[in-house]
Amino acid sequence: MSPLAQRGRMILLVLLTAIVTDRLIHHGINLYVSGWASVGWRKTLHVGGDLLIAGYVWWCGDQFWKWLFCTVNLVNGVTRLVLVAQFARVAWMLGKLAKSSVAEILMLFIATLGPEIVLASIHVVAAIAVVGLPSVRAFLAFQQREAHWKKESIDNVEKWLASVRARPEYERLTLDLLRSLDGPRLLEVIRDHIVLTTDGEYDAISKLSPGHQMIHAISQLEAEVNNGGFHQYFWNTRGQFAFMVVEGYRRLRHEQNLRLALKAIESFFGEETEQANFQTDRLDELLEKYQEARENSRLPDLDKEPLASCEEELIAYAQTHLAEFVSR
Repeated sequence: MSPLAQRGRMILLVLLTAIVTDRLIHHGINLYVSGWASVGWRKTLHVGGDLLIAGYVWWCGDQFWKWLFCTVNLVNGVTRLVLVAQFARVAWMLGKLAKSSVAEILMLFIATLGPEIVLASIHVVAAIAVVGLPSVRAFLAFQQREAHWKKESIDNVEKWLASVRARPEYERLTLDLLRSLDGPRLLEVIRDHIVLTTDGEYDAISKLSPGHQMIHAISQLEAEVNNGGFHQYFWNTRGQFAFMVVEGYRRLRHEQNLRLALKAIESFFGEETEQANFQTDRLDELLEKYQEARENSRLPDLDKEPLASCEEELIAYAQTHLAEFVSR
């Protein structure tokens, strides 16, 4: 999260805290003075709806909820300020009739209506802030991106898990089996077999053949980069398989991707210490830390140049080296 968004978060937190406190105290006073028979479910649900809108604005920053929050609080604040103005007008006339001094009228006015003016004004300020204050808008944009990224990540994981469960697993790969598979399916079976037999662990994969290492490392890199860029790849893998990627591209003689991979590795090791400060084991902080790390990384700049797919080259290699992938 950028410093501007952090400032916006603090401003919005103060405003929302004041609004929530105001609505709860106001509702509590009504219940105490008038009783449940007068207040009823309708007003209670109305207050609950206002609190729900404030919560949605804070947690997801969605445009719909932002504008609904703005409308509700602007109407609420302006209505209360108009009522205060009307009451003040009546109080002024009564004070004049009672021949009170201007100072006495003002003191009475401030004592009785001052808190209401402040609280009503906070509603108006909050409404304006969520659509007009750059720092608050930056924070809400960050919240919206985070909510979208979280939903998209969950959807992608669920789709991937469903596709994996639907595929048959082969504990042993025979030459006859590999010969019977077409290109894309051959590559898919080899990938699945590597993960099945190694759990994706570096030590286990490093003991496999160069072809195994190349297919696993390049497939992993391309999947991560296509989903979230080079920063996501190094964030999730810590660069463990980066040099297998380099050797793989050299084996395939893919100069463009090799050049990109070397630049990414150079950037990663140049900022590894700084990026390590954002790593966390707490799930409730993970998304926020990831966004902060990404905003403080040079790796996203490399995503401007697309990483070419090596799917066809990997298939061609596997088809011409079938014996290398037969289970020992």
